[in-house]
Amino acid sequence: MNNTEEAADSQESTNATTVQQYIDIYAGSEILMEYRYAYILTTIFVTFTFGFGIPILFLICAISLIVEYVCTISQLYWQYKQPHNFDEKLSNEVLSQLTWAPVFYLSFGYWMASSK
Repeated sequence: MNNTEEAADSQESTNATTVQQYIDIYAGSEILMEYRYAYILTTIFVTFTFGFGIPILFLICAISLIVEYVCTISQLYWQYKQPHNFDEKLSNEVLSQLTWAPVFYLSFGYWMASSK
């Protein structure tokens, strides 16, 4: 057996008869943006809720969001299929929810500062 036959035998082969079937097998999974946004909202709201009492949470939140960003970008390049064209409705809803984070910070901060 020569090297090309050994290489062909060592690689997995598919039973795909069309290019579209081959793409469907190896393209990767769909990106679920709603879970990414839920992670971001949870991280920010927990940080703003307890950040007055535990200031290190702001550093942890920043590191967590940077890691999430890097992982998401790398997964978009190498793992996921091409994402759907999302409209601005989901992003605007997340931004409108984020406007409540400073209210949480001020109210829980006041409560923590005034508690004995």
